[in-house]
Amino acid sequence: METVTMDNRKNMEIIKKKKNLKYLCLYFRC
Repeated sequence: METVTMDNRKNMEIIKKKKNLKYLCLYFRC
């Protein structure tokens, strides 16, 4: 169970980073 939660946390972090990159691209038009 712990490993699953850890994987979920990593996935959430990756998704957040991707979303942040998308927003940055929208603001700065890269």
